[in-house]
Amino acid sequence: VLDRLRLRAAEIRLAGSAAIAPDGLPRSFDLTGRIESQDGDPVRLPVSRDPVEIAAADLELSFDETAGERWEATITAEALDTPGADIARIALTGDGTIARRDGANRVTAGVKLSAAGISFADPAVTEAIGDRLDGRAEIDWQSGAPVDLALLQLAGRGLSLTAAGRIDGLDSALRVEGEAVASIAALSAFSALAGRPLGGSADLSVTGNGAVLGGDFDLTASGET
Repeated sequence: VLDRLRLRAAEIRLAGSAAIAPDGLPRSFDLTGRIESQDGDPVRLPVSRDPVEIAAADLELSFDETAGERWEATITAEALDTPGADIARIALTGDGTIARRDGANRVTAGVKLSAAGISFADPAVTEAIGDRLDGRAEIDWQSGAPVDLALLQLAGRGLSLTAAGRIDGLDSALRVEGEAVASIAALSAFSALAGRPLGGSADLSVTGNGAVLGGDFDLTASGET
């Protein structure tokens, strides 16, 4: 049990509490945090060898099993600067349930992503995808069963991806099975990436299964333009 957490540094403020049960699931958590430099300079994140910087970020997480099964989370970041792209604002919101029923643990999650003001290092990628991405995921996990990815969506300018599937063997080869459908409303936006003029639209679907860590996949793809 972490009754009270308070971390304060020049660029990071984190406060709250958390309690984890012997089964590994939390009984409660209540955390808030902010990353921001006092002088207004970007903050470098320790996430990779290449520099990744943000102007500011906020974090809020809450759950208390005595009040119910629902958990909530909000993460926002301003002026994210990476080697591959600059993003003016990112918002990640999520909610779901954490439950213990009939001797089984279950966690559900609904997550939404919004990224605006995107500028990729390669202008051709910005032209193809646009300056905004929106995403959504619906996840359901129960002890002793595969992770059910009921929905995964990602949409940009004239581009959409929808997928669903299951992930098994989290302690072994990470076997996955499912299907994905991608739609491109205007292929002309991808002309710069392709290095030649393109026209029309395209739809592509893929179904199959395989082991992420084992490297063996059985896929079937079809498409039309």
